[in-house]
Amino acid sequence: MSMAVEEITLSQGSQWRIGEVRVGIVRVGVYEESDAAELLLRDGSEVHHALVTVDGREEEFAGWTFSLLWTVRPVDRTERETVRLRARRSDYHWAG
Repeated sequence: MSMAVEEITLSQGSQWRIGEVRVGIVRVGVYEESDAAELLLRDGSEVHHALVTVDGREEEFAGWTFSLLWTVRPVDRTERETVRLRARRSDYHWAG
């Protein structure tokens, strides 16, 4: 069983499985002057594209809220883009 809040560092081409949801990175870039990531979220046959930013744009999907903590976009295109993501159960509320 998954915890109420989980974090992971994920590189492009990798997948993260949290509960029944699989998370992958489509691309990393900038959206409205904020570091951003486009995610591909899958729950069974349901597929969803999500845009999350380090400035607080989050996405709710399948009972989870996904947040972007930071990104790395290497200058050398042979290296993979990397993000740090947080997922928390949508019914979980921070104590602070």
